Amino acid sequence: MEAVDDIVDIPLHGGYETYNSSSGRTSASNQGIEIYITNSTLKDDTFSKYISYWIQGHDSSGNFQVYRRYSDFLALRTQLIQKWPGCYIPPVPPKQLIGNLSSKFIEARRKQLEYFLQTTSAINFIYVTEEFQLFIRNQTEFERASDSFRISNREISQTYQNLFMDFTRSQVTLEMKRKLDDYDEFFKNSHNVLSTFKKSVKSVGIQFHVFQSQFCDLNTKLKELEKGYIKELREYENVLYVPIEKRSLENPFLELYDWAKQEAQDIKSILEALASRTGIEAQKLKAEKRMEKESKSLKKIQQGKSTFTQIFSSTTKTEQLASAEVQIKDIEDEIKDLETILRIIMIRLCEYELPIFKANKIKTYERMMKKYAELTVSGFKIITDSAKGIQERMGEQ
Repeated sequence: MEAVDDIVDIPLHGGYETYNSSSGRTSASNQGIEIYITNSTLKDDTFSKYISYWIQGHDSSGNFQVYRRYSDFLALRTQLIQKWPGCYIPPVPPKQLIGNLSSKFIEARRKQLEYFLQTTSAINFIYVTEEFQLFIRNQTEFERASDSFRISNREISQTYQNLFMDFTRSQVTLEMKRKLDDYDEFFKNSHNVLSTFKKSVKSVGIQFHVFQSQFCDLNTKLKELEKGYIKELREYENVLYVPIEKRSLENPFLELYDWAKQEAQDIKSILEALASRTGIEAQKLKAEKRMEKESKSLKKIQQGKSTFTQIFSSTTKTEQLASAEVQIKDIEDEIKDLETILRIIMIRLCEYELPIFKANKIKTYERMMKKYAELTVSGFKIITDSAKGIQERMGEQ
């Protein structure tokens, strides 16, 4: 298994993705995939209003374009989670019942849905699925085919054994289980920290926005003061102060807020992947209980004892024995499939998905902080340059 440091980082719009051949991932850019949400339109049905998002892009199969509403994105992600338990499925923004038709909200959601599409497109084994291809290429067939996307544990087990072969060659150890529990605790704590930080940076961002408005208004008034008062007192032509336009001052805290918001959603997604272990274990426990029940029933038949149902049944003892044996065999196969899925999920999470996720989060943070620093320096440089201009013009008097 490759170490994290041995895997190549490939920059991708909206974030970094890291890929290698054995993981089932490749770079979207390497595949020649481009996908964007270029427009959003308000639709007014008889009973409701909703936003329709215009998806456009191209890949090796050609161009594609389709309208999708928010509920379609939710449906797609739900299907992907069911089909790929234990795999990181990029997030879509949460539902919002109030204020979801404002232009500011629509644009923010458009960016988040585009992040979902672009990040998911970079995961090759998901991009090529029927669900995803119908979603981006066929306006009506995706909805019609939703029921056919349901998948059995047998199909998941076979798919995982074929696709994730590198993760079938070892067994789950106590150290792996401990590490997964540690990851789970770490990301839960991180989500709480991010939620608190998001509230704080939102407050600072709002205050900075107020400062921008008031500062630029003050600049305008200062220019008026020079023209209407100071100029008459000193009788010179040159204006000392040149006002700063509001649009030239960008709010650097928006960058921090957008990062924290997306990061919190990403962490919820990786926690979902971790939680899939519990779901598979619960299914396995139910199957084992059914196995115990059927085994007892088989034993009674073999001993010539009959249940209330069997007394009034027209089937013979031989047929009852055959039926019970078939049911037990089916349950045994189901348990084996669940054990296989669970083993691959845990090994893959421990050895690939989670280390890569952490590495990508570090790179995303570093890139965000670089942008934040640039915006902060640039914004305050505009203010200091304006002040230096005053000093220079005063020296010319």
